[in-house]
Amino acid sequence: MTVSVRDARASREQRRWLEAAYGEWLLEMGASAAPVDVAAAELARWLEADDAAVMLVMRDHEPAGFAVITWRGAKERPDEYRMVEFFVTRAHRRGGVGRAAVCLLLDRFAGHWQIAEPQGNTTAVAFWRSVVAQYTHGKFRERVADGQVFQLFLSGPERLRRA
Repeated sequence: MTVSVRDARASREQRRWLEAAYGEWLLEMGASAAPVDVAAAELARWLEADDAAVMLVMRDHEPAGFAVITWRGAKERPDEYRMVEFFVTRAHRRGGVGRAAVCLLLDRFAGHWQIAEPQGNTTAVAFWRSVVAQYTHGKFRERVADGQVFQLFLSGPERLRRA
């Protein structure tokens, strides 16, 4: 299995896949209905944002998920990255695709990170704690506030030198 990540602006076909997957993600997150136009509008906002990257997660050259990453500060040298949305389709879960994709994304967007997930989403909390702990070799901070669990850490090569 080969996992890779790429900019979602790569092709029209991938954007259509992304719109459908985004609708699926909205439904999983509790939306009662996720019309295609709502998903397309939300994605268009992310794709046009100057402070965001929409990335496709690929498994063996086929789309398997997506990530939306935002940053604070100048694009060339952001102060902090945030994983705003992360989704792997059901068919590709529990096989290491998500974990591999997160590591690729954290290396690609090296710097200070904040990842947040709803405290009540125990599956997401367990996933992010495990992935971040493994990636950082335990060098991360966690806090809980306003019903969210936050992991704060440094990514890229510097993560092994500093806490």
